[in-house]
Formats: sequence, structure tokens, C-alpha cells
Amino acid sequence: METPDTKKQNVDKGEDADEILSSLWRSANELKGHIYSTIMKQYDEFIHTYNTMNELHLKVKEMDVKLRNVSKKMQGDIKPLLKTAKNEQISVQDNLKMVTVIVEALTRLSQINELLSSFSLRLDHKEFDLAANCIVEAQHMLSEVYGNCDAKIFKALRQEARRKRANLQSILESEWDKSISWALPQISLSTPEKILLGTEIKVCADLIQEGDDSENKIQPVVTAMEILGMLRPKLNTFAKKLLRYVLKPLIAESSVKPAQEKSKTETKLHFVVSLSMKRKQSEKSISPDNYYNRLVEVLVFLHDQVFDRIKVTVNTEEDKDDTKVSKPLLSILGLIIWPTLSKSIIEEYLAASIPTSFSELENYAEISNQTTLFEYTLKGLGYLEETIDTLTDYTKHVNMNFANKQVQDLLVTARDLLKSDLYNTQQTQISPDKALFDEWSQPDDSALKELHQIDENAATENSKTLEMSLFLFPQCRVSTNICKLMSLAYETLQEAVKSTPDCAIQLFYATRNMFDLYLEVTPAYHKMNLETIPQLSALHYNNCMYVSHHLLTLGAEFRDHLPPPLSNGAATFVDIVPFLRSSGQQCLSQQLQRQEQIIKNCLNSTASWNEIAENNRSNDISQHLEQAFHQLNHLSRVWFDVLPIKLCMKLIEDLTNTLIVDVVNKIVQIEDISEDDGHLIHDLLELTKSKILELYSGIIKNDDNLDQEISNHVSGWNKLSELALILAFNLKGIVERWNTPQSTLSAAFTAPEVHSLIRALFQNTKQRSTAINSIKTLH
Repeated sequence: METPDTKKQNVDKGEDADEILSSLWRSANELKGHIYSTIMKQYDEFIHTYNTMNELHLKVKEMDVKLRNVSKKMQGDIKPLLKTAKNEQISVQDNLKMVTVIVEALTRLSQINELLSSFSLRLDHKEFDLAANCIVEAQHMLSEVYGNCDAKIFKALRQEARRKRANLQSILESEWDKSISWALPQISLSTPEKILLGTEIKVCADLIQEGDDSENKIQPVVTAMEILGMLRPKLNTFAKKLLRYVLKPLIAESSVKPAQEKSKTETKLHFVVSLSMKRKQSEKSISPDNYYNRLVEVLVFLHDQVFDRIKVTVNTEEDKDDTKVSKPLLSILGLIIWPTLSKSIIEEYLAASIPTSFSELENYAEISNQTTLFEYTLKGLGYLEETIDTLTDYTKHVNMNFANKQVQDLLVTARDLLKSDLYNTQQTQISPDKALFDEWSQPDDSALKELHQIDENAATENSKTLEMSLFLFPQCRVSTNICKLMSLAYETLQEAVKSTPDCAIQLFYATRNMFDLYLEVTPAYHKMNLETIPQLSALHYNNCMYVSHHLLTLGAEFRDHLPPPLSNGAATFVDIVPFLRSSGQQCLSQQLQRQEQIIKNCLNSTASWNEIAENNRSNDISQHLEQAFHQLNHLSRVWFDVLPIKLCMKLIEDLTNTLIVDVVNKIVQIEDISEDDGHLIHDLLELTKSKILELYSGIIKNDDNLDQEISNHVSGWNKLSELALILAFNLKGIVERWNTPQSTLSAAFTAPEVHSLIRALFQNTKQRSTAINSIKTLH
């Protein structure tokens, strides 16, 4: 059952739903109105746009129809009229061009005719420069008229212009030759003096008028030649003659001087011999001012008589707009002759005048001053520009030039010395007081006392006596040219001490290069002799050691007197020493190997030592032994005269030992030695011993105990002696010698070698076996 409150709540809910529905209805109606208004608005605009488009389409279509009609009318009526008008215009233009060309051609013909007529008039008045301008301009205009037009009138004009130009060139050549002429010597005259005496330069007397403002009469000729392109070849020819027949011979021959002769028609330059200058030339006392004055006289003559005030127009090198300037003709001539002239002066005079010693450099100042004055004079005459100082720059660097000359002369002298004969020798003589000091630089007494004091102190500290002789070079023979080479090295370094720093450095390294040259030249130039002649091999060894000995202290001796960086330790020759020693040692070692091979070949050329009694080979073996000892005796005589004694002894000992070892090995290798063979072999061994004793009796001065001395030096001597004893002993003797205390037999041979000899000498018996066993047991 519903309560009143519940009923009231239901009524309120119904009223709220009505209000909501009413609100929705109103909103729907408003939305419909908006949609309708929007659609109607768009539709109205679309209708209007559509109608407008239709109207425009109709107008376009109408316009298209009109255009088509106009196009058809133009194609049919107006286009033919336009084509006709265009053809008429082209024809009129062509006619205008033709008329213009004809007018221009007639104008050019008139101008060319006027130029050619003016050319003839100028030529008659000898106005060569104006005539040249006329003909050049006329030819230029002819070249521009239709290029190479083949019309008859232009052909004729071109031919006429060429003829007139050739005529002008011929006249200019003639005028030049009238103004300046040459009288040249015969081609066969080759000496500078004869060339100068046969040369003359003749100049027309009225070429230059009097007065400073007057013009040179050859100026129009020169200008015309420049316009026609003739001047440069003509100047080149003139310059070549001037250099060949005048300037270069004057530089080479200082006893000839120029002279002038004047007459009414010409001025002549010729050359005469000056007796006073010839005498000075023979004495080599020509002063530099006399030397240069002769050249200046020639150039002043050309300036005053020929080229004064002559100018030519040239293009400037700086401007790019073809600006032309007036330039003296002498400056162009100077540019042509100066490179050759300056080079000849440097080579023939300045280089030859460079002093040969630093003390003479002061005398070079006069030459330097006169050289600068010579260039200054040429600049004043107009031959040279102010910026050219070729000779002055050369004389300013006299120290470097002096050094370069010294270096060149040094290396040439050194090379000549190294290529000279090695046979000429001298004995080295170095006193004990000099020790490491060289033969050309004697130490003073204080230095010797100091050196001895240092030596005594060292001996006290080490309880040893250090002999000064340990530092001496042993007495031997060295080639004279090597002594001269060392003298040259010391003199060069002494000169370097007196020189400027740059010069000193050059001279020092030139001295080093001299020894590098020695390493390269001597082994190559004397290669065949060094390989085949034992004496020269020994000399080369001595030479290398001799030079090395000096180079050890050469740098230290001069280091303190040389400029940096030499004084800081760079002045050294020690790095060259190993190469020098290696060269000498290699040469002598190779020679020793060749001599060993020669001795072996002598011994190997014999037949086998086996059964020499039956085959009668004893004499053959004896002859080859004699040949081997002959070679040893020859080497002994040659080397003992050259090498240091100790070294020579060592070499002979090695070769002797080679011979002994070869002989002993041949005998030890024999498997069966008969009694007769044993006697013959024993005789051959005694012969060998006697030859060795004979060889060493001439070598070892103290021959009281020659056998012991040989034994001390030749390791195979005891072996040879013991082998001879074995051949002479019986079994008992061999065993007793083996068992002897400090037996030389056991020192010379091993037990197997003695066994082999016993088996070869004695028959297979119980005694032989016992002897072999006893030697084996002992050993």
C-alpha cells in the first residue's frame, strides 16, 4: 500500500521527464533550422557559380570562333604580303653591305695608295724611319682587306709593297755597312794575338755631328730597322763579331791594346802589340787597371763613334697595355754581350787571379776595386743597367771562390798523386820523442815534458811501464806519393786555420774528401798490380796503416784552431780509419792467400810420394820443393824491404807453415813406405829443413840457436823434424822417443798418426804390435 510520501515522489519524477523531453524537442528544432539554413546557403551559391560558369563558357566559345576566322584571314591574305616584305628587306640589306664594302675597299685603296706614295717621297728624302712606318702600315692594311683577297688590284698592291719593303731593307743594310764596317782576319789564325792584329772596326767620320744636342745620323736607319724587325738580328751578328774578334781575344791576350786612327772619311779602331805589356805578361805582373782599360777603350769607341744617343722604342715588361718606351741602343747591345763577356772575364782573369794561399788574399783587393770600377764605367756608358753587378758579386765572394779553387786544386792534386806510381818509396822515420805527433808539426819541449809526466803518473798508478814506442808507427817503407798526400793534408789544414770560418770548413771537408778519394781511386786504379805484385800489396798495406796512424790524431791536433762546429768535435778523421785499415788488410790478406795457393800448386804438381824409389820420382819432388822455396825466398826479400819486421816474419812463418803442413800430410797419408822410399823421403825432409834454415838464417839475426828460434816462430817445424827422426829410427827408437818426458814427438804427432807411420814403415810383426800398443797405452 502506497504511502503519501511515496506517491509524492512518483509525481515529481514524472514532471522531471516532461521537462527533459521538452528541452530535447527544442534543441532538435534549433538543429533542424541550422541544417536547413546551411544547406540553403550552399545551394544558392552553387547555383550562382554554375550560372556564371555557363556564361563564361559561352563567351569563350564565341571568342574562339572569332579567332579562327581571323587566323583563316591572315593565312589567306596577310602572310603572303609579309613574306614579300621580308625578301625585299634582305635584298636591301645585302645591297647595303655590298655598297659599304665597296666604299671601305675604295677608302683603303686610297689610303694604301697615299701610304705607298708617301713611302717613295720619304725614301727620296732619306727619312727611313717614316718610310718604314708607311710600308708597314700599308702592308697591315692590305692584310686586313678581305684577308688574302685575290683581286688583281690587291695582288698588285701586295707585290708592290713587298718590293718596296725589300728595297728599303737593302738600303738600310747598305747604310749600316757604310756606317760601320769590319776587317776580319783569316779563319786559320787561331791565336788571340793574331786575331786581334788582323781585326779592324771602321766608322764613317760624319756619322755623329758635333754638339750635344745633335742627332746621330744613323738614328733613322736604326729606327727603321727596328720597325722592320731587322735590328735585333743585326745587333746579334754585330755582338758575335765583337765578342769573337775583339773582346774575348783581348781578355785572353793582355799584351795587345787598341789604337785609333782618324781621317777625313773614317775613324778606325785597330790593335797593336805593347812591348811593355808583353813583358809584364811574361812576368805575370799586369795590373788590373791596365787589363780593364783595354776593354773600356773598345767600348768607349763604340759609344762615342757609333751608338751615342741612339734610342729605340721597346715594349715595357711591367705594363700589360703594350706601353712603349724609348731605350738606348747600347743597353740592348749590353744585354746581348754581357753574359758571354762577364763569363769570359771570370774564367780567364778573375778565377785565375784568385790567390793560392790565404796570405795573398789582401792583394786581391786591388783587383776587386778595379772590377767594381769597370762595371761602374759600363753603367755610365749605358751598356749595363744599375742592378747588374755580376763581376762585383764574384769578387765580393773571394773567400768562397778562394776556398772553391783550393778545394778543386786539392782534389786534382790528390787524384794525380794517387794515380802516380806506387813503386817510389821512402823509409818512415819517426823518432821516439814524437809519439803520436806528426812529422810536420813538432811538439815543443813543454808538451813533451807534459806527455812524459802523464806517462810516468800512469805507470806509477798502474805499476806498469808504458813505453812510448807502443804508440809509434813501426819503421817500414811507404809510397812517396802517400807521404806527399799526407803533407798536402797537413798543409791544407794549416791553411784552414789561417782562413775565414766558411773557408776553413770547406778546406777541412776537402781534406776529408781527399782520403775518401784515396779509398776509391787507389784500389781501383792499381787493381791489377795490387793483385799480382806482392811488393805493391805490402806497400798498399803500409800506406793504409800509415795514413790511418796520422788520421787518429790529425783532427784533434787542429780542432782547437778551427771554427765551430769543427772546434766542437766535428773535426775528426777517426771514422775513416776503419775503412783504411780494412782496405790494407784485405789487400794483404788476399795476396797472402794467393801466395799460399802458389806454394800449394808447386807441391801438388808433383807426382805421389808413394813408391818414389821404384818410379824414380825423387828428383821431380826435389825440383818442386826448390820451386816452392824459391817463391818463399823471393817473398822474403821483397817483403822484408817493405813491411815492418814483425809483420813480415808473421807472413813468412804462415807461408812456411803452409809448406810444412802440406809436405807432412802427404807423407803421413802414405800407407806403405819401403826401406828405399823411407831413405829418399828422409833425404827430401832434410832438404826441406836445410832450405828452411837457409831461409831463416837471413831473417833471424841471432842465429846462435837457429833451430830453437824457428821452432818458436813456425808451429810446423817440430812436426817436420820429428817426422825426419821417425823415418831414421827403428821401432825401439820411436817408442823411446815417445816415452821420453816432455817428448817433442808426442807434442808434434798424435798417437793415431804415429801408429799410421809405424804401420807404413815396418812389417806386421809382434814387435810392431807391441810398439803400437805401448804408444797407445802411453797416450
